[in-house]
Amino acid sequence: MHTLKLVLWLLILLIVAGLMVLFYPFIFAGRGSSAPVGGTSQNFQNLVIARSTGDYAGALTDYQSVVNDPTSTADEKANAIIAVSGAAFHLSGNIGDRLQDVQNLKQVVLDTTVSAGVRAQALDALASTYGDSGSDPAVFAEIFKDAPFSGDLVPGNASLSIRKLYELSYRTVPTPEAAVHIAKWYADQLDYKTDLSASTTASYIASAEDSLNNAQAAALAQGSSSPSYINSSRYYVQYQFWRAVVVGRLAQQKVAPYTTEYQNEFDQYISYAEQPQNVSAKENLYYARYYYAETLNDLGSSQAKLELDTLAQELQALPNPNTTGFVRFIRNTYAAKGPNWLIMESLFPLSSSFENTAKGFIPSS
Repeated sequence: MHTLKLVLWLLILLIVAGLMVLFYPFIFAGRGSSAPVGGTSQNFQNLVIARSTGDYAGALTDYQSVVNDPTSTADEKANAIIAVSGAAFHLSGNIGDRLQDVQNLKQVVLDTTVSAGVRAQALDALASTYGDSGSDPAVFAEIFKDAPFSGDLVPGNASLSIRKLYELSYRTVPTPEAAVHIAKWYADQLDYKTDLSASTTASYIASAEDSLNNAQAAALAQGSSSPSYINSSRYYVQYQFWRAVVVGRLAQQKVAPYTTEYQNEFDQYISYAEQPQNVSAKENLYYARYYYAETLNDLGSSQAKLELDTLAQELQALPNPNTTGFVRFIRNTYAAKGPNWLIMESLFPLSSSFENTAKGFIPSS
């Protein structure tokens, strides 16, 4: 009997150790090189696990437990706000919940009792709420409506305004997320603007490459201080996905070595996001297929149709499209009638399934 009890206890310890290894990247992998994300409290660990596995109601409950705990530090409460961002929206589909996320994140950024690393992380999260919402104009207005954030507003240029937030984050504490988004801004200009001079094109390519190298250096530094980071959801969702997009943009400019690297970059992220346990990665999977298809098409690959057909199937299977950022991206892109919509329209002839699915999400006027 004593031996049986001992075996049972060993099995329990092994199970607990396995869970800690599985979720260690979410709990302890810091965004900023000078400060770790989160805390060691059980409530915070429960919050991160619930959010990463798609238990949004559970994440909201655990969030309240963290912020209402008198023993929680300023950094723990701030990290709880960052970790729970988007959970309420995923349950309601109400853009008002995203506006509340923006307000909460701005409070973290301005809280001087919060460490610099966590404030940088909050800036990254704040800047990303615009893209995560499908480029919703109400979210953008909420971000920049008051000081000091209004000082980074560039009237009539949403993408440059967001870039300035990432630059502020990078100056606070260099993070892979901030650097790769700065790189994306320069790479996007190469894709969206057809009237760039040769010198401006060369300058933007150089700036995109410099920022991409900064992002890689920050990721390697993070991996050195926290070895679990390289296999974490944060690495794939907030760095690897955006790296693939930037590499794809540079490949479209026929810049070596990106023309031979972009497929592996996208395939690496998509393979990760397709795994059932990677709920947070799936939020960017639809964008990944879309950007991948755009790059493939621009470089003359017939694989673009396969990615668009697969994307259409995945979008058709969504149980609640209103809570999906990419669906809102389609709607907001159509409403804006800007370069993003022109690019999307150019892909419709490749896949009637994607065209019909995308147009099906657009409200009838």
